[in-house]
Amino acid sequence: MSHRKENQEKLALQAKLRDSFSSINGTVLSWLGGDQESNGGEEELNRSKKEFFTLPLVATGTGLSFSDANSSTDINTVGEFVHSDKKVKTLANKKRKPQHRSESNNSSNNLYKVSKDDTKAMIALKRRMRKGKLEEMKQNPSKVPEKLEYKKNPVVAQDSESEDEPRIEKTQKKSFGLLRYTLNTSEHLKPIMSYTPLDQNQMYQKAATVLCCNCGVPIDGSTGLVMCYDCIKMNVDITDGIPRESHLSFCRNCERFLQPPGQWVKAQLESRELLAICLRRLKGLNRIKLVDASFIWTEPHSRRIRVKVTVQGEALMNTIIQQSFEVEFVVVAMQCPDCAKSYTAHTWRAAVQIRQKVSHKRTFLFLEQLILKHNAHVDTVSISEAKDGLDFYYAQKNHAVKMIDFLNSVIPIRYKKSEELISQDIHTSTSTYKFTFSVEIVPICRDDLVVLPKKLAKSMGNISQFVLCSRVNSSLQFMDPMNLQTADMTASVYWRQPFNSLADVGQLVEFIVLDVEPTGERRGKFVLADITVARASDLGVNDQEYYVRSHLGAICHAGDSVMGYHITNANYNSDLFDELDMNRIPDVVLVKKLYRRTTKKNRNWKLKRMAKEHKDIDASADYSSRQQKQEVDRAEMDYEIFLQELEEDTELRQSVNMYKSNNPPEPVNEGDMDEDEDENAPRINMDELLDELDEMTLEDGGNS
Repeated sequence: MSHRKENQEKLALQAKLRDSFSSINGTVLSWLGGDQESNGGEEELNRSKKEFFTLPLVATGTGLSFSDANSSTDINTVGEFVHSDKKVKTLANKKRKPQHRSESNNSSNNLYKVSKDDTKAMIALKRRMRKGKLEEMKQNPSKVPEKLEYKKNPVVAQDSESEDEPRIEKTQKKSFGLLRYTLNTSEHLKPIMSYTPLDQNQMYQKAATVLCCNCGVPIDGSTGLVMCYDCIKMNVDITDGIPRESHLSFCRNCERFLQPPGQWVKAQLESRELLAICLRRLKGLNRIKLVDASFIWTEPHSRRIRVKVTVQGEALMNTIIQQSFEVEFVVVAMQCPDCAKSYTAHTWRAAVQIRQKVSHKRTFLFLEQLILKHNAHVDTVSISEAKDGLDFYYAQKNHAVKMIDFLNSVIPIRYKKSEELISQDIHTSTSTYKFTFSVEIVPICRDDLVVLPKKLAKSMGNISQFVLCSRVNSSLQFMDPMNLQTADMTASVYWRQPFNSLADVGQLVEFIVLDVEPTGERRGKFVLADITVARASDLGVNDQEYYVRSHLGAICHAGDSVMGYHITNANYNSDLFDELDMNRIPDVVLVKKLYRRTTKKNRNWKLKRMAKEHKDIDASADYSSRQQKQEVDRAEMDYEIFLQELEEDTELRQSVNMYKSNNPPEPVNEGDMDEDEDENAPRINMDELLDELDEMTLEDGGNS
């Protein structure tokens, strides 16, 4: 509809309203004029009152609407309004919000709704209007309004003259206006707002798209971004501020890394512990999310550690991107405080002194292998070798206590604790102590001949007092070679009533087996047998033979060599031995079988030693004193006996790590070829040996 036609309708509406008001004003003026001219009596007064009550009403405001101004149910005159018996208030003083809906919706929202601002007269008026509206719809069903969904027309230019083009109508402002009808006519006025049905396709219209300012790819415009996701990843760096190079502090002596601020941690290359240390060295990782981290292989001697890090972070307008980068760490060699103390007078805080009062060191050789296997010496500051044992020094007391617990689990010991005051501050009541743990190992070794106290033997299952020590671990195991009876003794029981061994392996004598008669009794790997032996040194001299009962019936045959204790020719200084019945003591106690070996050095296996802490003994060195040479020979003999025990005892080998020897076998001398090597000598299979891997450390640069 054009503006010209709209103006014509407005002028026609104004003319119609002007005519209606003119007729109403004429009626009111005629009543007022007649009232001034008439000065009659009571009859004239009643006529004037009747004319007043028949005066038409002009309703103002936009809150009410009538479908028929001449309807008998509506308030059309002054009399109908006065006789309602309600409180009269002007309707023009109540402002209503303009209703931009159709006429049916105005009636529905205003006529059938009571607001909090309505007076009693207004409520009664709406009630009457609803009743009249209902009766009117019953009489004329064609006037029932249809419920439609409307929308506003789009805006057009004001100078458009085409009637086909849509336009928008401005709604009237909230004011005291006329109702949508006139009191003197039944013709409805056309609504001021015009509506058109809603297009359902516009409800499902897709969101707007824009082009990326960098590559021109269409992207969603509702996000507010001007670049696509790929361009954001290429142009935005969320890792800005994270260093690409750093350094790690490494102690060459103890091979530990510094974890700030002051903790030194043992960590292998490409381990989880080392990765955690590297990530803690990077500043700026707390503001982004760490997704993944891994090592990139480098040469161990290059002193470079490369780490690949993957992170996630917010780039622009809640856009999360993921990026990866590499960080290179330079390993800087330095000295930790603990190693620095080792070169001063205050090198240790706690010491563990291990002693055993025996003439050999085979127990310490076995203990050394246990320590190496379980890596129990990792916390030591230093290890020194004493005459009767070893001394372990620690920087902290709890490390020494940990070593004591380990020793308790592998060998029978007892210990005493002592402390020495180093310094004291009377102002802060703090003191510094040095702690010393004195550990004593039970002086009973494997294959020792022992005489048990009588009461103790009865408490251990009434075993014989004259026994052999068959095994030493956390407890002692004794065996009667005459009947294969065994009994165990704990360290606490031994130290309650201590005793010494009657003879050790240094007093063994070689015997030749002449005859073997098994009795049929067996227990584990031992078989009881009656064996006839003769001393090897007596062959060709005399015909002295000994008839003994032994536990070696499974491995002894005629012509074999065995080692045993010659009780008849021995003189023992022991009160317990003197109390025994000599008629029940055998002349010879066999201990183990002797195997002939061509050479000591052609072994395909070897053991590790504590090379840095243990002082290796070189037999080829030139020692000045005779006593030192004897000590060297005794140490070599103890080590050789220990190696032979490993070869002969399968159970003992399970507690020791044995490695393959890379050294080629030495050529056999002509003098050694004359000796017959025992074909039944025990040998260690290659599948029992471990491959010795060269430890690639930063200190030696990967060179073994």
